[in-house]
Amino acid sequence: MVAGVKVLDLSEEHVPSLRQALIRDFPHIVVSVASLVYLYVLVVVGKYSREAEIGGPGLVIGIASMIWVLLELVTMLASERRRAIHDLLAGTVVVRDDQRWTE
Repeated sequence: MVAGVKVLDLSEEHVPSLRQALIRDFPHIVVSVASLVYLYVLVVVGKYSREAEIGGPGLVIGIASMIWVLLELVTMLASERRRAIHDLLAGTVVVRDDQRWTE
């Protein structure tokens, strides 16, 4: 509401279904869960350190996250309607909201 945009399905008449919302956010959920699981494992086994957090699986998770963000940016800039990968997969589009929240 603050940005004056809203997410709709491709028809631009309905809000996304729960399935569309989950598909749209799935990559972010996967990266977040993987990061939390890795951090949890490091803490439980007592090997948490800054070096352990940055190396190994943490490095793979970080690189995968950066690659996803770059792909999102490229597809958004290349798309006529500025739809990123998550919008293409979920069948959603972000549109300007003419009725901004004004309270």
